[in-house]
Amino acid sequence: MVGMKFIGILSLLVVSLFMSGCGPSIDALSETVRNSMQQQFDTNEQFKSYGLKAEKVTLIHEQDKKYKGAASVVLNGKAHEVIISVTADGNNVIWEAPPGSFMFIAQIEMQKILNSSQEDVSLTQAEQAEFDRQVAVEMEKIREQAKIEYEKNMKELMGK
Repeated sequence: MVGMKFIGILSLLVVSLFMSGCGPSIDALSETVRNSMQQQFDTNEQFKSYGLKAEKVTLIHEQDKKYKGAASVVLNGKAHEVIISVTADGNNVIWEAPPGSFMFIAQIEMQKILNSSQEDVSLTQAEQAEFDRQVAVEMEKIREQAKIEYEKNMKELMGK
């Protein structure tokens, strides 16, 4: 009986060691993704002026080389959850956020514009219409950029 228990524990230990060698740990992968996100926030023209901070990434393993998770992204002291998908093959890691994931940036920027416009002299109808048009144009640019980034990431994923 003791021999069977020992074999069971040894088998469990061997399986654990084997499983741990199959790929990066979730914690290590999460940190790699967080660092990659922060690098994008610091260097990508689309993000660097906002001072975004990738605070924490939490991942769960889906299957094979695929992971899903959430990143806590801080803007102006407030954390925003961004859903991400990750593919890791042991050598490379790629993460992506679906289109619209960073829409909170546009919302905050629009709120700043609205707040500053309320402090200014009242807008005429023509000025308000132009303001609304500019906001719509900016929102469309953000949506289009998100779509382009998403399609680029999908092509990279499919190409690998």
